[in-house]
Amino acid sequence: MNDILLPALLALAIVAPAAQAERKAQQVWADTCAYCHVNGIGPALLGRHLPQATVQALARYGSRQMPAFRNSEISDAELAALADWISQQPAPTEEQRHEAP
Repeated sequence: MNDILLPALLALAIVAPAAQAERKAQQVWADTCAYCHVNGIGPALLGRHLPQATVQALARYGSRQMPAFRNSEISDAELAALADWISQQPAPTEEQRHEAP
């Protein structure tokens, strides 16, 4: 029985990480951040050129009204890409501020 169980467990270990595809930074922003940070619930982030470490720490651990996002919600790789993306974005134009996220 162990001869069958071990290969099955190894197969699951190889397949499981592939099922958790990493989202692009823009998708994480749209799914998780934009609603609050575009609608004035949280501070505007785009165009401020915030340090990536600051973005990562606040997203992972939260602060005041900002909730903490667990690794199961935003992976470390997604968070790093998101922080990089946020830090490089220009400020939104007046027209973009009035568009829905």
